[in-house]
Amino acid sequence: MKNNKNNDYVTIDDLRPKDKDEIHKESGEPKNIVTAFSGSDNYLRTAYSFFSAAKNLASNKDKVIKNSWIYPVVYMYGFYMELSLKEMIRLGSYYEKNKGETNSSDFKKHKLEGKYTSKKGHDLVFLWNNAKKYMFIMDHEGFEKETEQLKNIESCVHELKKLYGNNGTNFKYPDELDSDININIEEIKNTMSKVENTFGGYFLGLHEKIFK
Repeated sequence: MKNNKNNDYVTIDDLRPKDKDEIHKESGEPKNIVTAFSGSDNYLRTAYSFFSAAKNLASNKDKVIKNSWIYPVVYMYGFYMELSLKEMIRLGSYYEKNKGETNSSDFKKHKLEGKYTSKKGHDLVFLWNNAKKYMFIMDHEGFEKETEQLKNIESCVHELKKLYGNNGTNFKYPDELDSDININIEEIKNTMSKVENTFGGYFLGLHEKIFK
């Protein structure tokens, strides 16, 4: 690619966007502005955004290039699960630390331990096993009552880990996949919708109980 001014190759300055090319702009037509909420005090908002995006893409698979959409779909469903489990662990570890004496303002400041944010923190089975422990501590009666539904989530976690990978890099980087993988897109969409419905209800119930 040549620079017209000096007939030389383009420089870094040539590639810097001009005002009209900015991808991050606060001003503009209201219909074109979308707010990205920030904050590490709650993983659920971000988790659901990835779930919603994956579901919408899976539902419109015929409108995109064949087989290309499966990469973001699997990755986003996996990341939804990762963030949801981390939020459950965050809630549970806060509850255990404070021995049931809870306050919603204090909880917003509560951070995850390093082992959940390190490389191992992308392992869905590792996260699920820890989330289960806290779910039982916070509400053992509800945990036992929902045994069958939670078994379905556990099965889904194990299946999703095979696709998502130990470090969440499968379907994110192409060199992490060593063979073609056939996936029933309707099945994964329906399964994840059931998981989100169960998990979402469980979260609401725990929040009402803990912060009543």
